[in-house]
Amino acid sequence: MPNPPHQQKVEITGTVFQIDTERRKFKLRTPDGQAISAPFTNENQHRVIAVLQDPENKLIKVSGLAEFTPNGALKRVVKAENIIIALPEREIDPNAPTITEMIDALIASYPDDFWANMPTDLAQRHIAFHSSDTDLSQ
Repeated sequence: MPNPPHQQKVEITGTVFQIDTERRKFKLRTPDGQAISAPFTNENQHRVIAVLQDPENKLIKVSGLAEFTPNGALKRVVKAENIIIALPEREIDPNAPTITEMIDALIASYPDDFWANMPTDLAQRHIAFHSSDTDLSQ
């Protein structure tokens, strides 16, 4: 005999592929391809739309109460208690320079006289650096 339908707390992450603004619901696709329906509010509607508009770079993470079928499959999110934007996991290039190496390279790209003329007072240094004619886009 199958278990009766039940509800329990869940946390689901996926991409948004459909929004129904009249019913205040959206559908997200989990990494395993499952389509799940979830509600949204006025307060978190902008997050859902942002993820729909940029599915390559943003995911939606929904925490709340979900309904499960008698066989235990996730059917839908009944109450979304928290909706946030998440970034997809990406592989890290082991050969990419670190932030420190990038900063060191930027510093080294300026001649010594540039740094010698910089004020030692940090506020003055900031003003001098940002008012110089030096092209920082190199």
